Amino acid sequence: MNFNRMLEYLLYMNIGNPAFDYSNKHVFAMKSGSQLPFCNRVYGTDSTDTSDILKLKIFYATVPFRWFVHNQDKAMINLLQVSGFQYKISYPAMIKSLENLNEQDYGSGVRVEKINNQDLTAWIKLVCKAYSIPAIEQFRIFVDYLIARAGSEKVHCYIGYYQGIPAAASMIIDHTDSVGLHWVATIPEYRSKGLGHAVSHKPLLDAQQRGFKQAILLASEMGKPRYVKLGFKEYATYDVYGY
Repeated sequence: MNFNRMLEYLLYMNIGNPAFDYSNKHVFAMKSGSQLPFCNRVYGTDSTDTSDILKLKIFYATVPFRWFVHNQDKAMINLLQVSGFQYKISYPAMIKSLENLNEQDYGSGVRVEKINNQDLTAWIKLVCKAYSIPAIEQFRIFVDYLIARAGSEKVHCYIGYYQGIPAAASMIIDHTDSVGLHWVATIPEYRSKGLGHAVSHKPLLDAQQRGFKQAILLASEMGKPRYVKLGFKEYATYDVYGY
């Protein structure tokens, strides 16, 4: 299992040419142009030192970003802390085989549709509402960056409907040997109706039909139980630091 390659996919790296917006063999970064910190992401190798961090700070300038580090990498965590970074949150990284995924009935009133990437307004509004993201236009910059980098044919956005009302969303990105599931979200008033499961399962099923064998994701505390039920297994935990 290539953990660095999988982390790159989870952090929206290695999805275009060049593979990274910034790299120097020790640190690797994506810079979407958005001012939302979680829309700009970094990871480093065991060889990262203070000079690498300084160069990265110069690269980002006034753009906020988040650094992802394996929670057992004490040396990197210490380096980040002495360099002024502060712990923000942790995410389990999870993986699932798609080989035995089957079609499902999502229940009365629930349906999921893949939407056209040329008109993502409703999808963006759903995600921002579900995640309480106030800067909708900044999030749009990030989504436009992903589509421009990866290509529209590799980024797939879905909306889940409850009794005809758009109430949930998700995104899946095709990589060389796997797919990454991202931005699974249900607006608060429609939670506990099976929409989160539906907008996770349908993109995975479509990915299986495109020939992919496995899926990976970073799970939130709220989402992890759902992914476990879908068959995902945790293989690492990443701590997130901000500067």
